Amino acid sequence: MSQIQAISTRETELDNAQRRVLSQGDVKQRYGLSRTRQWRLRRNGKLDYLDFGNGRVGYLLEHIEEYLRRCERRVTSGVQKVG
Repeated sequence: MSQIQAISTRETELDNAQRRVLSQGDVKQRYGLSRTRQWRLRRNGKLDYLDFGNGRVGYLLEHIEEYLRRCERRVTSGVQKVG
């Protein structure tokens, strides 16, 4: 396999992984977000999702990654004041 084919194959694998639908159970297991927390985040517009009807929802990896990016906080200095 040539280097170009290998890169193309890897990009396709990444595209497919991002398009895979994650269930609420998948998200709970992988990221520690309970079903209740997921529901609250969806209700408050903080977590995008796919609505399949009859109470069934799913997520794309990009939905979860975007939520995690918004939650990220960076420390601006090496010393934090307490109290």
